[in-house]
Amino acid sequence: MAHFAKPPGAPTEGYGIDNALAPGSVWRLVIPAGSRRDIGLWGGDGLWLRSTDSGIVPFDDYNERKVGDLRVFSLFGAAEGSCELEVGQGSGKWFSLKLVVTPKVSKGQHVFIVRDVRLAGYKPHGDVLEVDQNTPLRWIIDNIKTRAGMYPANLKVILMAHGLPGFIQCGSGSFTHPTAGPGITVADLRLFDEIRGGVEQLSIYSCLVARIGTCPECQGHAGYDGNMFCYMLAQRTQSKVKASIHLQYYFNGTQGVWIFKRPNGHGITFGQWNGTVFTWGPSGAIIYRETFPYISDAEPFSDPEGDTY
Repeated sequence: MAHFAKPPGAPTEGYGIDNALAPGSVWRLVIPAGSRRDIGLWGGDGLWLRSTDSGIVPFDDYNERKVGDLRVFSLFGAAEGSCELEVGQGSGKWFSLKLVVTPKVSKGQHVFIVRDVRLAGYKPHGDVLEVDQNTPLRWIIDNIKTRAGMYPANLKVILMAHGLPGFIQCGSGSFTHPTAGPGITVADLRLFDEIRGGVEQLSIYSCLVARIGTCPECQGHAGYDGNMFCYMLAQRTQSKVKASIHLQYYFNGTQGVWIFKRPNGHGITFGQWNGTVFTWGPSGAIIYRETFPYISDAEPFSDPEGDTY
């Protein structure tokens, strides 16, 4: 009988084994927010899978691999809460896996945020470097290098800025966009060699950066090859690079009301990713794809990676 199972070699933590459908069958999977866990499906060839809430655990069969007789899926805990991973055939649901996303478990990872103030809003709480169109990219890189030395192999960098395909409006690199001004493009990748191996993940919280070429969402601004930019950035830094092909939102559409302003006035909560998000591995290959609910207008969503500052 088809059933969910713990993949070979996976740690036992997080897997609720009840042996109900078969010896070793799993009924529940617990994922800390911002983390991934694998789940195996035995006897599931030809069956479809879907998440009942892609805002909590997005499901994308791109993240599937074969391990022996198991179809193994990498699942990402996007926001705290619970939902189900349903399995079925045709129009019928057969069974489901309970998914529970718990608060993020801190493992001492240091998060360094670089925010370009051309992106309106409040300053994030935490270790933040605020820059503008006059800030040399060299200064940004030097600050990342300093933190990489303090937190070796345990540093996550967030770039928080406006974006276009293949372009991040963050600081001042060697290329000036014809309408968006100074920023970061493939022309600046040589500088990123200096942080090679020092960053675990680089998350680009910007619109459209991973998109290839100009699109209607660019609103007349030129776009470049975002896929090439992201995979080359991953190769240069030997880190994971995460970016989206869609528009991203940081406010709820009401002038002056920003959803990343905490109720207590301290810090922000990043808005959930909007649409499709890719993660490139150090080899330059895409290792994950998440498909979040797509919205055309900003709404107050929850935290995408369990990171609240």
